[in-house]
Amino acid sequence: MRRLVHRLRNCALYTVLLAAWGTQGLAADWLDWLGSGAILELDGAVVVAGDPDGEPAGARTALHAGDHSDQQLRIRVVSTDWAAVSLAEVVLSTSGNFDEYFQADLRAMLSAPTPGEWIDLTVPAGAWNASDGADWATVNALLLRVSSTPGQTGMVGFGGISFMDEAIGSGVVTIAFDDGRSDVYDYAWPQLRQRGLTGTVYVIPELVGADGYMTLGQLKELQAAGWEVAGHGEYPLVWLSDSELAQHLQFAGDWLRDNGFGSRPGYAYPNGQFNDRVVREVRRHFATGRTINAHSEVLGHAEAYALGGVSVYPDMRQQELERLAAAAAEGGEWLTIVFHLFAEQPEV
Repeated sequence: MRRLVHRLRNCALYTVLLAAWGTQGLAADWLDWLGSGAILELDGAVVVAGDPDGEPAGARTALHAGDHSDQQLRIRVVSTDWAAVSLAEVVLSTSGNFDEYFQADLRAMLSAPTPGEWIDLTVPAGAWNASDGADWATVNALLLRVSSTPGQTGMVGFGGISFMDEAIGSGVVTIAFDDGRSDVYDYAWPQLRQRGLTGTVYVIPELVGADGYMTLGQLKELQAAGWEVAGHGEYPLVWLSDSELAQHLQFAGDWLRDNGFGSRPGYAYPNGQFNDRVVREVRRHFATGRTINAHSEVLGHAEAYALGGVSVYPDMRQQELERLAAAAAEGGEWLTIVFHLFAEQPEV
């Protein structure tokens, strides 16, 4: 297993880390928790590599010990092959040697992570699993643990670890609809209107009025009823050339502005995929960029161009949505629930 560390020096992830964090350093505050030798320490970051046979590797530190009541974890992660990573966990010991703990899987929060790009995450309250007796006031150690997809070597870089004070007050839930299909007008709008609720619809301007999509008149009706109309696209932006990217976002932004939907509307990345190049261009035309990375935001600490969004599919149970919404409300978080396609009756 120690050979993984030596090979890591020649891999793409090592290059990414050096570019972000600078020269190699020996971080004595991190320990190889499982004794596998599968961690590499750099100045400001640590890499953990899981075993191809499924055995996890872990890096432990006491740097962040203390009282973290009413605080939330901010952390940066990167991998050049997320498909090889089955789990990327943060575990906080609160008594003894992880006898009592909080645990969160960061990998589960990333639905469409871009390989080789640093991703900033704020871990919401609802993402933590707690053992009996776990107490935020007595955190004594932090563990970064990585497990690989069987037969592969999953490597994750971690950095920028800090704890932030939670926002004061209740959280909020946004109900969002991607693509602008006509079923939003036919099914979703009546249901929300009946309950006194509104939503945000992310439309693909090129498809407005096409078969199966809402017309401009229907979008105007939603806007008049208090809905937000924002931008979206047909194809992942990371696939587009620089000129194609600029042309698409210019057209989408102009279309929304020219039709009275706001001077700086929001945007939802197609397939949830984005990178630094995409964000730079989206910033020119839109106020926010929303992903489908399944996490909520901490009010007052949201990354405007990497907003989370929990996609709802037929296999998601209603109880899970209710749990996420309740956790957001109690934790002062902003949860966006994203729908894509409705039917009058679900398939059996």
